[in-house]
Amino acid sequence: MKKVLSIYTSLIFLFVLTVGVTFAAFTDSARILGTSFGVGSGDIKLIDNLTGPIQESNAVDEKQGPVFTSVGSDWEEDYLVMVFNNATSDVVLTFVADYETVNDPENLRDEIHLEIFDWDDMNLDGMFTEDELGVSWGRKSILRWKNDDPMDMGQLVQGDVSRYVFRFDTDSLSESKQGASALFDFEFSSITL
Repeated sequence: MKKVLSIYTSLIFLFVLTVGVTFAAFTDSARILGTSFGVGSGDIKLIDNLTGPIQESNAVDEKQGPVFTSVGSDWEEDYLVMVFNNATSDVVLTFVADYETVNDPENLRDEIHLEIFDWDDMNLDGMFTEDELGVSWGRKSILRWKNDDPMDMGQLVQGDVSRYVFRFDTDSLSESKQGASALFDFEFSSITL
């Protein structure tokens, strides 16, 4: 019985070894080599010289904002903005106001409003005329532009420009605001698609 069991075990071992060699003779592999990954960017810029070319050499990350003097009741001034999508893909733009309350001790943020309009620069000359004024994104006090959720300004295609008219205005200002001054920042952000 031990002999039969030993022969039987040897035959099974020999069979397994033969099958293993046979499978080894018919195996193959295929490999994918050098898989490369490049992370896209969400790079947006402001066009510095609005009448200049729309290219990276005329694009900046930060731009000095306007200086408005003689602000009073029923005052209104425009400021033109061009945002360039220098990213590797399409992006969604958002917009907020940003400031430190120490830079606005008289609370002008409650009195000064900003209405953002699309700007359809029909002749692409970088100069605004009233007939190029597009759809409004809304009018809010600077306080609301900071404290509300960021404004979704829509999709900006890679390599394209969005143009805006920032229309700053006041309703009535009390005499207590005479001589007041404030400093506000505004920020566009991008989210890649």
